[in-house]
Amino acid sequence: MKIMVVGEGGREHGLCWKLAQSARVREILCVPGNGGTAGTPKCTNYQTEDLKGQVRLAIEKKVDLVLIGPEQPLVEGMADMLREAGIPVVGPEKAAAVLEGSKAFAKDFMGRYGVKTAEYRTFHKDQLEEALEYLKTLTYPIVLKADGLAAGKGVTIPKSEGEARRELRSLFVDDSLGESGHRVVIESFIRGREVSVIVLFDGQHVLSLISAMDHKRIGEEDTGPNTGGMGAIAPNPFYTPRYKKKFEETILFPTIEGIKSEGWDYRGALYFGLMLTEDEVFLLEYNVRFGDPETQAIIPMVKEDFAQLLYDLARGQLDGTPLSFYDGVACNVVVASEGYPGPYKSGFPIQIDLPITASVFISGAEESLEENEKRRLYTSGGRVLSVTGMGKDLFAACREAYMALERIYFEGRYYRRDIGKKLFH
Repeated sequence: MKIMVVGEGGREHGLCWKLAQSARVREILCVPGNGGTAGTPKCTNYQTEDLKGQVRLAIEKKVDLVLIGPEQPLVEGMADMLREAGIPVVGPEKAAAVLEGSKAFAKDFMGRYGVKTAEYRTFHKDQLEEALEYLKTLTYPIVLKADGLAAGKGVTIPKSEGEARRELRSLFVDDSLGESGHRVVIESFIRGREVSVIVLFDGQHVLSLISAMDHKRIGEEDTGPNTGGMGAIAPNPFYTPRYKKKFEETILFPTIEGIKSEGWDYRGALYFGLMLTEDEVFLLEYNVRFGDPETQAIIPMVKEDFAQLLYDLARGQLDGTPLSFYDGVACNVVVASEGYPGPYKSGFPIQIDLPITASVFISGAEESLEENEKRRLYTSGGRVLSVTGMGKDLFAACREAYMALERIYFEGRYYRRDIGKKLFH
């Protein structure tokens, strides 16, 4: 099997790493890939960044399957183009990708099909005064979401009316997020525990991956601004069978019926960002692809041939496909450049003192051939890499990950030292 993986982050490196373990896979095209995929067996990076060029490459190389990692190509209709060319693809069509591409569209979809979520209202930038008046009626904190894609930076939680007014003016008047912030969803704040659940949906059948707990904030004890994710553990210990049942009844099944009713071609991963309260489960958001960094924690736990699983998914043949997981827990810790999610410097050499038993997934690093023809990685992004440790319990998994981190170094490295730690008590 020849597979193309689209994307350049740690999620894509993790997916390529897992696919390369399959005896059914002979070649993986990473488009554009990164320094990690460059050194992964069976993988070759292709610097074809144009969407149409990527589709042409898939056709020319006669790939058997395409896995689209990031949301942007899905929102732009890459899955549609590939299916028109007769190539099986993991990823929903453009019409369905709006579930992630527009927060307002997603909330309206939830309301239309009875998916349990927080109360909300939507405002366009032309409705600034109306939105400011609405802020006076609310109990704080609230959640303020930019409607469009914003690379994980579109959600804020104002703790006061003044803070909310400043954020709203930043989006509507100062254009801080460009067009992505020209429409805003304002919703009530739900206090509880966050859970990430990813399912595979082939249009008719659903397979659930194990749950995960993302750590979004940059600082320890969940302080500071939100990031793209600073680590994850899987499975999430708070996601009990009782909550799972509520999720399926009030969120998953209504969502699946909604997708079917809309007539969308959805063959891919569907991510649910959940909030658990004492008695209920609420949906915070959809993603129409594998999560990052949740994928780097979940994928190592999958027992089955992952390539065959995705091939069955892309062809709408998940019915009867086995899916099981290793016993124990996985802990993923992200290492970032100093200053992230704000300005940061890059170009620093990365030292990885192997061998280590944990898995290292590269996200923001490039491979360079030095004068002695030795290949070396250099930092090129905010989130540079992550490390996943596995163990019989959470303590063992976290210990494995943090022991590995002691053998990885680059100038200005930063990582949270408390991923999963609050669950030890």
